[in-house]
Amino acid sequence: MLNDIISAIPLGFFLSFMIGPVFFVLLETSVVKGFKAAIILDLGVVLADVIFILIAYFIYNLRHFIYFKLKFHFYKTKSYL
Repeated sequence: MLNDIISAIPLGFFLSFMIGPVFFVLLETSVVKGFKAAIILDLGVVLADVIFILIAYFIYNLRHFIYFKLKFHFYKTKSYL
C-alpha cells in the first residue's frame, strides 16, 4: 500500500497543477467584469467542488455500510433482506 501511495504522489502533483477551462473563464471574468465577479465565480467553483467531494464521500460510506454491516447481518441471520 505504501508503494501505491508513493507512486501516486507525482501523478497527484501533476493533476493539481493542470490548468483547466475554469482557469481561463476566471481570467476572462476578472478582465471583463472585475475582481469581485471573479471572486464570486471562484467561490462558486470551490463550493461545487466541495459538494462533489461530499457526495462522493457519503456514497462511499453508504457502500461501505451496505457491504460490511448488511453482509454481516445476512450471514448472521441466514435470512434475505
